[in-house]
Amino acid sequence: MAGGGIDTGEMHLLQTAMGSRGSNVSDTNSTAYILKKYFADHNVPVQKAMKAVLLGLQQGVKLMRYKDTVMAYKILSQNIAQFHFFTEDNPHNFDISVHHFLNFLRSKGIKVIYDAESDSSLTKALQMSGARILPSDIPKYKTKAMI
Repeated sequence: MAGGGIDTGEMHLLQTAMGSRGSNVSDTNSTAYILKKYFADHNVPVQKAMKAVLLGLQQGVKLMRYKDTVMAYKILSQNIAQFHFFTEDNPHNFDISVHHFLNFLRSKGIKVIYDAESDSSLTKALQMSGARILPSDIPKYKTKAMI
């Protein structure tokens, strides 16, 4: 689409890949809505960010939602994954969501996770869920945790 927006076909692909075939992006219960609100709240150009999400999905990134937090993750090797959280949850619910997501990753045999971002609320939530924060050994990632 001209101007960098997401056209109808791309949005359908994005919604289908996220498992929200029947939901509208403006539906406050949709994964796409949480992503769009997160990007807007963090002053990230929404259209550009949603296109990046779509590209990630095409490259094997998976999205999972719990409460009002979306986890994007990609298995990098047998026991390593990259992840990122997009949240509209309050701090308490974010901690609960992170715990849920880490249990999911553990059930998949993941033992080490990396994120390109790092902040105190993420570190706190990871530690509350039993993760051990370590210095990243891969320069493009700011967060490394043993789960």
